[in-house]
Amino acid sequence: MTPSVPLPVDEILEALDLSRAEPGIGFLEALLDRFNARVPFETATKILRSAQPLSPEEKPRGPDVFWQDHLDKGAGGTCFARVAAFGALSSALGFRGRAVLGRVERDFDHAALLIEHNEGLWICDAGFPLPRLVPARGGEVETELGRLSVS
Repeated sequence: MTPSVPLPVDEILEALDLSRAEPGIGFLEALLDRFNARVPFETATKILRSAQPLSPEEKPRGPDVFWQDHLDKGAGGTCFARVAAFGALSSALGFRGRAVLGRVERDFDHAALLIEHNEGLWICDAGFPLPRLVPARGGEVETELGRLSVS
C-alpha cells in the first residue's frame, strides 16, 4: 500500500478537513467518513487519463496520481483506484492493512482493505463505498445501505 512517491499527507488531510491523530478505530472511522464525503466516486478521470497518449506503465492511476488529481482538480475515482489511494493514505498515517478482492456481482470484481488494529480486523471498503467500517467476521451486518453478508 505504499506509493512510489511520498504522499502529501498534510495537504490531503487539509482537503479532507481532518487533523492528524493517533491511529485508532475512531480516527480510521473519521478518515473513511471524510474520504467518502469529499472524494467523489467517478469514472471521468479514468476515461480522460485513458485517452491521454501515455505509455502502458504510465496509464494506471496510482495513489500519487490519484491524490494529486484530487488536490488539483477535486477528482476521485472508482473502486480499485480509491482503495489503493485510501490504503496508501491510511498506511502513511500508521495503519496496517492490505488490499483484498471481493464480490459485488462476480468474483474478484471489487476490492477493499482489511485494516488490522488492536481492537480487531476491520473491512474498510473505500471502493464501494460502504459508509462505515465493518468487523471482519462472518455474518450479516446492517449498514446505511442495507444488509451486508460477510463471509
